[in-house]
Amino acid sequence: MARSAIRSIPTRSWRSKQRFDLSITKIEKNDSSTKLEGATFTVRPIHETVHPGDTGFYAGDVLQTVSTDENGETAFNNLSAGYYEVKETVPPAGYIIASTDVFYVRVTQSGIELLKTDPESVPASWTSASQDGIVSAYVNGAATVENTPGHALPNAGGPGSSLFTVLGAVTLSAGAVLAYGWNRRREA
Repeated sequence: MARSAIRSIPTRSWRSKQRFDLSITKIEKNDSSTKLEGATFTVRPIHETVHPGDTGFYAGDVLQTVSTDENGETAFNNLSAGYYEVKETVPPAGYIIASTDVFYVRVTQSGIELLKTDPESVPASWTSASQDGIVSAYVNGAATVENTPGHALPNAGGPGSSLFTVLGAVTLSAGAVLAYGWNRRREA
């Protein structure tokens, strides 16, 4: 029987219990002077899954949830060594999430690094970056995240639209049968 395991992705070992804060500033995409209040973010640790012949990763349970204040600022506090997924879960009112809603960071004894993601490899092989995904700028543990003005479109094509299509077809068929029956009675 094949065995699989789940483990936290290792970082370089260091004994310090030092923890770091990741600051986020939320701005409008085309006007960096406009700070955005009300964006909600979550942070989750990244874990590695090891299966015979295949290694992958997934994000664990949410550790913290934060929202931006009137200055467009918030922070995740006391992050220990490891890899983390930071996700914007709710954009500010009147804004949509630009392109993707996730970015990844690595916490080491030196601080926090933004990672350039590569879906074909595990996070331990990702490299440092100054921007990636929704992060337009990253310097010394401070990420600037952009949003585009607008409203998200509702989902279309879900199970509700299929139901309406079937009900519409049944209604049209019933109408055709009734019309045919009515015409036959009139002719008789």
